[in-house]
Order: sequence, then structure tokens, then C-alpha cells
Amino acid sequence: MSLRTFLLGVVLVSSACGKKSEEAKPSPAPAPSTKEPAEPPTEKAPPIAPATGMFTCKNKDAAPASAAKPDAAKNPWALPFTPGPCPAVPSAFGEAAFDMELAAAAKAMKGSKIDGTSIYLYVGKRPFAQQFVARANEATGKIDEFSFKIDEEGFAAFKAAWGEPTEYTNLSDKILAWYDPATKIKITARADEWNRADPKTKEDVDVPGYRVNVTRYTPLADLLAAEGLIAKPLIGKTVQEIAAAYPAWMEVKTADQAKADLDNLGLDEATKAKANALGASDASANMKLPEAETNSHHLLVQPDWEGGKMTKYSFSLPYGKDEKLKAELLGVVAGALGQPTASEKKDKGWKYTFKGQGATVVTLEPGSLDDDWRLEVSAAR
Repeated sequence: MSLRTFLLGVVLVSSACGKKSEEAKPSPAPAPSTKEPAEPPTEKAPPIAPATGMFTCKNKDAAPASAAKPDAAKNPWALPFTPGPCPAVPSAFGEAAFDMELAAAAKAMKGSKIDGTSIYLYVGKRPFAQQFVARANEATGKIDEFSFKIDEEGFAAFKAAWGEPTEYTNLSDKILAWYDPATKIKITARADEWNRADPKTKEDVDVPGYRVNVTRYTPLADLLAAEGLIAKPLIGKTVQEIAAAYPAWMEVKTADQAKADLDNLGLDEATKAKANALGASDASANMKLPEAETNSHHLLVQPDWEGGKMTKYSFSLPYGKDEKLKAELLGVVAGALGQPTASEKKDKGWKYTFKGQGATVVTLEPGSLDDDWRLEVSAAR
């Protein structure tokens, strides 16, 4: 082999080895991305519609109806009074009014009789006498409720005077209600058969009817107003301080007292179980105010306590499964406090945060069963 041939072979082998080395060299890994993953778009709460006036006196500007005397010959069970343009204590109760002492109210209801904390008045002649009852609060001895019965004809007269009632449920009761926020008078009707004498045979018969209650209430807008509940300096106060400032509101109960009160309501077992699940039989230090639009009997305000002082409080605004009623209550809150400062989507719907009166924050969200709003008031941070 010549020297020339040997050198050429060496060059070819070296060249081949260099190519293999280059082919075996791995490519550099791509640099990691510095971009954050895109977040899903945030869902916005739907706009809050203004209240439609469901809780107002719809005929407040109407001319007073003529007080035509019922024709007892045609219908001895006709209403013995003419409903005015707004819900009010019927004239059948004479001059009796809320907050009257029992004896004074009985005197104002001519021909009535007192039995315990109630006053009974019968209008008409037996067997067609209609019963009207005024009741006094056991603690104060002052009148806080009026009640009587009506039939379908009387119910129609109420609707003609005040429009269609607002319907809501409370525990197992379906309630039909009319309101006058100016006088804070609320009239409710619950379906209840009326056992009475038949106009022709005078035999006792059951007819479709309603149990009517006339009570005072606190409009939700008033609770949230500058002079309302949420403007009161409650947070940071002790039970004793609140009881001294607002003696009519504070109610302290032991567990035994709470259970006895629940038993006295005469609820069926299923309804009682629901009430117990909500803490109705627990020891408590709560506040009771006149009921709001969709409450019954009273508005129960439940505080949270820490170190013997109130840290926040809440109350319920029932709406059942009625979406219109739910929206109306939300509209009233927004109308009183302005649009929410924040909103958050929760399992049961939207939770809204509002600026409250003074140094408070108000939150509103559906309750655990989505049949009421839970309104909570706490100190602003």
C-alpha cells in the first residue's frame, strides 16, 4: 500500500466518525413556558331586578268604599263590615286598637267579654252570630292580634278591596297575606273549614273558609333603613346591655323552656322535627321583633356570641319554592341598601354582600334548603 492510499483511508475514517458523533448528540430540551394557565371566565351575578310592589297596599289611592249594610236576609254570614282600601283592623272590633290594655279594649268593643287574655265579641243573632277575637300579649297585657273567620264570599271581598294576596309558606302552613307598610298592619288568611249554621236548615255544616289574623309587622325595608334594626349599636354588646336598651326584643330561654314552647304549638311530628333541626329546642339568647313580610308570629333574630358579646346576627326571610317571591325579597334588600358590593356563586345560588347602615356589612344568601334567604349582619372590617 502506498503512503497516499494510507493517508486517504485515515481521512475518510475520521470524517465518518465525526458524522456519527454529531448524529448522536441530543437536541436541547425546549425552555419551559413562563405563561400562567388561562383562568376560566368569572361568572357574573345576574342583575337584581327592583321590587315590583308585592308587599304594598295596592289600592291606597282608591276612594273609600261606601259602607253598605250587609243584607242579613240574603246571607246572614256576610261580612259585617266593608273592607277599606288598605288592610286595617275591621270596624267590627269597634274602637279597639293595637297596644290597648285588655280592659280598655274590651270597653271599646261594646258587648264583648273578657276570658283570660282574650276578648270575645259576637256580631249578629244566634245561630248566625260571628265571632271576633282580640288577644293580648301575655307578657305586656296589651292587644297585639285580632282574629275572625270568613267564607269564600268574604275572601272575594278582601281580594276586591286589596287585590290578589301574596302567598308564602311557613313550616307546613300556606299563608295568604295583604300589607299596609304605612300603618305596618298585615292581614293573613289560612284555609280553615268553618263549622256554622246553614242559613236554610239552621243545621251545623262545614263550609270552606279561612282563619284571618290581623297583626302588626315590620316591613323589611324598615329593618334595613337608617333608623332600623341594622342601624342599632348591637354588635359588641352583652345580653344585659341589649336587654336594657331594647327590653321588648331580648328573649333568653333554657333548653327546657324552648322544648315546652315548641310542644305547646301542637305541630305534627314531621314539622316538629324540622323545627328541632333548626334549633327550636336549644337554649338561646335571641331577639324577637314583629314579623316581616313572609314570617309568621315574629321575626326571630339569632345572634352569635363570643366572650359574652354579640359578634353578628342573622334572620330568615322565607320564600318557599316561589322564585318570584324570592326575587321580590332580594329586590327590597337592594332597594334599601343599594347594589351589592360583591357576589359569589354558592351551591344554592348567589351570595350577595351589601354595605349596611353605619359600620356594618350585610350578606344575603339562600338557606340550606333553598326555601328562605338568610340575612346576616356583621361589623365592617
